[in-house]
Parts: sequence; structure tokens; C-alpha cells
Amino acid sequence: MSTLKEYAGIFMYYFIAQDPIFPFQYAYGIRENKFGLVNIVRTGPIHDIQVEHNVIITYDLFYKLGELITDQEERVIYLTMFANLTLPIFDNELIGPPVTLTLQ
Repeated sequence: MSTLKEYAGIFMYYFIAQDPIFPFQYAYGIRENKFGLVNIVRTGPIHDIQVEHNVIITYDLFYKLGELITDQEERVIYLTMFANLTLPIFDNELIGPPVTLTLQ
């Protein structure tokens, strides 16, 4: 892992999705940053996934990985949250709109 990358936090829950147009992959999920704030985010384009270290590396940041989201319907919820936003191809990360989670 390069020391030039900045630690961006841990993805408590995440999944990786392919950009529908460009040859990039992004991670989506719930990320706790190094200050303890929790947000729903989309990373910048993934540069490397180091399974042995449980880390995702983008061009500027790196994230520790928690639990992989495998439920397709849950993935759609995350993708839908970012669908109406103008998403730049290269950005450190995008923080999703505020949400309220209700336990059922």
C-alpha cells in the first residue's frame, strides 16, 4: 500500500459496481471515516483491491473493508441514491444525500 494514499475510513458495508459507460469500478456503501462520521458514499474509481489486506485503493484514498453487500435489492437502493446526482468520473469520493434509517 502506498504511503501517498490517504486513509478514508472503513466500509462497514459495501459492494463494487461497474460504471455502465466507462471502464471503471466504484465501491458503494456505508463508510465510517477516520473522524467517526458515518456516511453513504461512492468512491472514486478503484485502482486496486488488495484482498489479502482487506483494502480498496482509489487513486487518492484507501479504505478498509467490512462486510460485502450481496443482496441485489439492497445494492439497487444505493445505486438509486446516486442515480440523480451529477457524478464526476474522477473524484475522491461522493457523499450521498442524508437518509433516515428505520428499524423494522
